[in-house]
Amino acid sequence: MRIVDGQFKTPMDFSWTQSLIGALIPYYGLNGSAKITSVILPGILKDFRKCLKDASIGSEIKEEYTVDDGKVTIRLIGSRRMKNGSAANVLHEVHVNEEAVALNGQTRHEEGISI
Repeated sequence: MRIVDGQFKTPMDFSWTQSLIGALIPYYGLNGSAKITSVILPGILKDFRKCLKDASIGSEIKEEYTVDDGKVTIRLIGSRRMKNGSAANVLHEVHVNEEAVALNGQTRHEEGISI
């Protein structure tokens, strides 16, 4: 994920969020899923990014976030890695109610997506 002026770009700018919307559709329909990814997901990513920032280099972090109505739990798995001489936050896996969401075509993205 790219950061512009210290802020996250909207999640809809990232292809993996389309997979996340697809995983949420059975629970919320198309419009509800799009709303969750545009309203709730930025807060989830901000919190997860903070968790990664506080972690030591190389450690894997797992966090679960439950939507207020309790229908869905989103689990994120990532790590803090060294990239190009500096620490980077990396997202490896996303799960919706224990079902893996594809990140750029893979359910476990070893290289990860920078967030």
